[in-house]
Amino acid sequence: EPFVNLFWVVLGIATVAYSGSIGFLGPLGPESGFFPALAGLLIAGAGGLLLLPGAPRVPAGRRFWPDGRASAFSVLTIAAIIGLTILAIPYAGFVVANLVAMPVLVRVIGGSRWWVAALVGVVSVAAVSYLFDTLLGVTLPRGPWGF
Repeated sequence: EPFVNLFWVVLGIATVAYSGSIGFLGPLGPESGFFPALAGLLIAGAGGLLLLPGAPRVPAGRRFWPDGRASAFSVLTIAAIIGLTILAIPYAGFVVANLVAMPVLVRVIGGSRWWVAALVGVVSVAAVSYLFDTLLGVTLPRGPWGF
C-alpha cells in the first residue's frame, strides 16, 4: 500500500511540473496549466497524507460485484447504456438522452430505488446543462424539442 500512495505523490508532482510548462497565471488570469496544477497538488497532498504513519486505515468492505456473471452483466449493461446514449444524443439532444440514461445507470451501479435514481438523474443533468450552457457558454446538442 505505501507504494500506491507514493505513486500518487509522484503523479501529483509530475502533474504540477507539467502544468508549469503550460503556464499557471497570465495577465488575464488563470492559464491552461492552473487547474491541472491544482489537481496535481491535491493528488500529491492526498498521497502524502496517506504515507503518514498515523493515517487512518479503513478495512476493506464487501466486494462490489462478488459474482463473476453478475459483474459481466453489469459491465455490459453499463456499456450498452452509455453506447445507446451516445447514439441518441444527436437525435434526442443531450438533456433527453441523459434524462433517460442516468436513472438507469444509477440504478444498475448503485442499486438505488427508482425515485432516488430519477432524482439523481434530473439533478445531475440539470447541473451539467447549467454548467456548460450558462457558466461556460458551451452549447450542448439540442433535440427536436429545443433542449
